[in-house]
Amino acid sequence: MPHRVLKKKTGAGRGRKQTARRAQAAGGKTSRRAAFLPDAALLQTLLDHIPDCHIFIKDRESRFLVTNAFHLRSLGASGIKDVVGKTDFDFFPAEFARRYYDDEQEIMRTGRPLVDREEAMPAPGGGMRWLLTTKTPLFDARGKTIGLVGISRDITPRKMTEDELRRHKEHLEEIVAAKTAELEAANDKLKRENEERRRAEEHWHAEHSRLSAIMDHLPSCHIFIKDRQSRFMATNAAHLRLLGLADPSAVLGKTDFDLFPPEIARSFFESEQEMMRTGRPILNLVEKCVYPDGSVRHMLTNKIPLRDRDGSITGLVGMSMDITDRVSAELAVREERNMLRTLIDALPQWIYLKDTKSRFILANRRCAERMLLKSPDELIGKTDFDFTSPESARQYAEEEAAILATGLPVTGRRDAYKTAEGEEVILEISKLPLRDSSGNIIGILGFNEEVTERCRQQEAISASNEMLRSVLNSITVRVFWKDRNSVYLGCNASFAKARGLNSPEDVVGKTDFDLASTRSEAEAYRAVDRRVMETDRAECHFLETQVSPDGSFRWLDTTKVPLHDASGKVMGVLGICEDVTERRKAERQLREERNLLRKLIDNIPHAIYVKDAQGRFLIANRLTAIIMGAKSPDELIGKTDFDFYPETAAREFRADEERIMASGEPLIQKDEPARLPDGRTLWILTTKLPLRDSQGRLAGIIGVGLDDTKRREEELRRRELEEQLRHSEKMKAIGHLAGGVAHDFNNQLAAIMGSAELIRETAGSSEAARHAETIVTACRRAADLTGKLLAFARRGRYQSVSVDMHSIVREVVALLERSIDKRIKIVQHLNAGSSVVRG
Repeated sequence: MPHRVLKKKTGAGRGRKQTARRAQAAGGKTSRRAAFLPDAALLQTLLDHIPDCHIFIKDRESRFLVTNAFHLRSLGASGIKDVVGKTDFDFFPAEFARRYYDDEQEIMRTGRPLVDREEAMPAPGGGMRWLLTTKTPLFDARGKTIGLVGISRDITPRKMTEDELRRHKEHLEEIVAAKTAELEAANDKLKRENEERRRAEEHWHAEHSRLSAIMDHLPSCHIFIKDRQSRFMATNAAHLRLLGLADPSAVLGKTDFDLFPPEIARSFFESEQEMMRTGRPILNLVEKCVYPDGSVRHMLTNKIPLRDRDGSITGLVGMSMDITDRVSAELAVREERNMLRTLIDALPQWIYLKDTKSRFILANRRCAERMLLKSPDELIGKTDFDFTSPESARQYAEEEAAILATGLPVTGRRDAYKTAEGEEVILEISKLPLRDSSGNIIGILGFNEEVTERCRQQEAISASNEMLRSVLNSITVRVFWKDRNSVYLGCNASFAKARGLNSPEDVVGKTDFDLASTRSEAEAYRAVDRRVMETDRAECHFLETQVSPDGSFRWLDTTKVPLHDASGKVMGVLGICEDVTERRKAERQLREERNLLRKLIDNIPHAIYVKDAQGRFLIANRLTAIIMGAKSPDELIGKTDFDFYPETAAREFRADEERIMASGEPLIQKDEPARLPDGRTLWILTTKLPLRDSQGRLAGIIGVGLDDTKRREEELRRRELEEQLRHSEKMKAIGHLAGGVAHDFNNQLAAIMGSAELIRETAGSSEAARHAETIVTACRRAADLTGKLLAFARRGRYQSVSVDMHSIVREVVALLERSIDKRIKIVQHLNAGSSVVRG
């Protein structure tokens, strides 16, 4: 479900909703904008005065319908007319516009909002800027997505600040590394100095043993006396104990070389010899010494020269006091001071201390940097009059004087401040009285925190929340939330209206028993609430029934999710309900229409089918299944032609479909053979059309096949009849030709036959008479053939007569022997039992 924020429904909100309904009924482009805008002029004015926010509303095709003045400036447009109806492709490079478009279509397709995405966007003047974007789908009264609302806030300064902070952090790490190296070097130096002090203390302790008889009553003071050669002459008991000795004689006459390592002894010896040479005493020398018992002590040592009566130096007296505890305390104080210094320098707040005259006595690095000073030390001894305007300095001085006088702190006061760089910032100022150990006020402790960005964020969040409340109260989806006991804490305007309440505030403190029409209905609602809160799991899109205050029965698509407090503990439940009564009616009607359509296409005498882009069947009717050899249309779903046809035929079909998908051009009435399972071959007249989705992209093909077998068979019969007719006409023409030829030929035969008969009658029995007889016989046969040709030409009736084939052969041979080459011999074999035939 899209993210929504609740807002109290006001009279202006109700007026805007009524205006939106009237505008929606008007139709056209105005109605489409009114579906998003309850009162366009009022909302436009509100949007134009929301600072630092890009606000826009788009329709289902990601075209701008509404945008505020701030967003217009970012698009480089002069007015709303330059934007309405356009898309991001008209204002941004293709790769950015494509990403925005794909995100928005995904939001409207899934109904899930895009919340607080940081994204880069090209600026009109060049360069890039960063926006924090939230996009939420908008729905009409039927729950259909009709567009989206987008809110973007320019976070480029914040991103730049984050980059600057990262660079400062890296710089600080470099400084820390350098300081660490310096500290290590100083630590090494301190170790060497401590070793030198330890050796000196051992030397002094040896000298104290020379004076033990005189100064043993000074237990806290280690005293020793040495001669001109730095040999111990006396030491006290305290010094002996420090050296781990019990007998004073153990050190008499010895030097530090007998008690300490050579390098330590030499340092003691040389310093003492230098003192005795110059006469200048060694005073308040702090030394770190390691004694025989393993203890490490810090000693405060004084050595003064001893003089005889003549004033000549004869030795020295040394005194050492154990100041280990004091040194440890001072070291701890220094460490704490360094730690505190490091801490306050690392803090982003301005931290400072002032005396009772409002003069700075301490400040951290951030405070100095914002005043363009190289070091916090430059602030010491100065006042606000040295850095800010007289008016601001006077205000700070009066405020601090009041704190010193009353002892009451100032906390959380916000004030505009102009830094030394000229930057306007908002400071959250806290000042506390600084007291000494006796409780007396000795100064001021101040904390200034820059909250400029936080204030801007709070203002932006407040504006965003207000807009989201407005959007939530303008949608038809019902939203409510309850506490752990299923007591209502709030709802949106749609829920309040559906429950017969005057405003969303009226639901606070009520339960389902106060709102539901029956107790069983209320108990059902509370049972789901308990289950969601006890399992800490959402229950999504389950159907509930509800009786409205007007008595109508409604179906609700409900989602309930657990609400958590800051610690993650379940504190209540959030519910989202959508009235799907009309949708269920529409779905039922759709199912009925779908069944009717199914019956229709199954009884159409055409093969009808739909395939996806990969050639898989999505829909097919009964005739398609019969042609494919399937038992039912369901058997085709998800399969391709390769599952039913030989590979050659299937490849041809697939090639046609790929051409359609590539070109978008249909295939019209292509004759294709289809062999049925019973062996019969049908001829199918196929038409295939490209199928496009809602975005106009090719998603598959629609095929319609017409059984063309009967037409082809009739066409074949027609062609056969035409061929017979043409043959008949041809034979008729031949008959007319033959008649004409036969008539002319018959005239010639009459002349030949007449001449032959005259020759035969005049020749008697001579050879010429015999030849004439042959001519007459041949002419008679030719005349008979001519008569047949004339009968054929006249389509006369024919009479079958008996013919002796042997006799005809002999006559033909006799005729040929006279006309062919004499070298050719004709042999006759007339062996037929009966040579007479009818014809």
